[in-house]
Amino acid sequence: MSNKFNPIFGTKVVIIGGSSGLGNLSSLLGCLNSCSHTSHAGYSAAEISLDRGAIVFIASSSQGKVDAAVATLRQAYPKGQVTGSTLDIKDDSSVKAFFAKINETGSKGIDHLIYSAGDALAQMTPAQFEKATISAAFDVRVFGIFSAISAAHPFMNVGSSITLTTGSAAFKPPGGGWSVIGALTGAIVSLAKSLAIELAPIRVNSLAPGAVETPLWDPMGADAKAAMFESMKKSHLTGGVGQPEDIAHAYLFAMSCRFLTGQCIIIDGGALLI
Repeated sequence: MSNKFNPIFGTKVVIIGGSSGLGNLSSLLGCLNSCSHTSHAGYSAAEISLDRGAIVFIASSSQGKVDAAVATLRQAYPKGQVTGSTLDIKDDSSVKAFFAKINETGSKGIDHLIYSAGDALAQMTPAQFEKATISAAFDVRVFGIFSAISAAHPFMNVGSSITLTTGSAAFKPPGGGWSVIGALTGAIVSLAKSLAIELAPIRVNSLAPGAVETPLWDPMGADAKAAMFESMKKSHLTGGVGQPEDIAHAYLFAMSCRFLTGQCIIIDGGALLI
């Protein structure tokens, strides 16, 4: 059977940040429309990869989250192949060991790498700028990418892809206090373009989700969440807010389209046009 319209069937997909988790409310509001949804984006990428017959490896910093994600995915896709492990993305030796193990598991090499790791971020005014705080903000979301790429690219197969996860704040910061978040999301967009040149013919792209409805917002309470989403709908040309499956389809496109590289796919309901 031809895989012309399902090119990721049977491929090895590695997702860094592929477990689903909850953050605290202040961090959620501080990251609105930027990159607070990355862990859920990675989990959705795992779902759609399994749905299309890929072999999926997920990694996260929390063993509990990894175990829960793998168990849920196996229940939803009993015929799918998914494994998970913990990974300290801040430890270069740990990252190298992880990718070396992935390379030796099953068929050689890696076909697709999705980087969606992220931790809680908060808004920061210029008066709060400190080198240590800003560096910490970049640790997982930006510096971690360098560690992952360095360790993974020797094992990337011909025709492989790398997809990074950023946020719409890279293009339109929604207000004051977004300088650091805008800087790190913008850095990811620029990094994907540069890597597309340096790693060619490996394809490298980035995804920039806008507001996405995920369980991350549940701590707000049902009424407050409903009111917030209703307000968001007015700033989206589509008249709604994003769903995790919308982001998953974008990841699938980035993995599947062999003529796509160096691009940032913006999934924001047209918010940047308003």
